[in-house]
Amino acid sequence: MREKSYYFSHSDDFVSRGGGGGGFYSSGRSGTNFNGTKGKGGEGGKGFIQGGVGGRARYNDVAGGFGGGGGAYGRGRGGGGGGGGYSGGSSGNDGRDTCGGGGGSYNIGNNQDNECCYSNAGDGQVTITLLE
Repeated sequence: MREKSYYFSHSDDFVSRGGGGGGFYSSGRSGTNFNGTKGKGGEGGKGFIQGGVGGRARYNDVAGGFGGGGGAYGRGRGGGGGGGGYSGGSSGNDGRDTCGGGGGSYNIGNNQDNECCYSNAGDGQVTITLLE
C-alpha cells in the first residue's frame, strides 16, 4: 500500500483586497495592517485548528461573518477573500467584481480514483462511503 498526500498553499494578499478565508489546517492571508506580509487588505479568517473565527475588514470593522471567512476590504473597492479548504484561501484583486481563490485540498488514501473537473455547475458535493 502506498499513500499520497497533497498540500496546496495560497498566495499573498495584495493592496485593497479582502483577507483570505481560513481553511481547516491553516488561516487565510492577511494584509500588513493585520500582521500579514504584503498589501493593505483585510484580515484573513482563522483556520479551524486556530479557532475558526472570521477575519475583519480593513475599514469599518466589518467581520467576515462566519468562522473561517476572510474579512473584506470594506471600502468602495477590492475583491473579497476566497473561502478556505484544507489550507486558507487567498484574496481578490483590486477590482470591484473580483474574488479570491479558494484554499487548497488534502488528498490521501489508497486506490484513489480522482477525476478533475467532474462538475462545474451548482454547489459542491462530497460523498463519504463507510468501508467495513
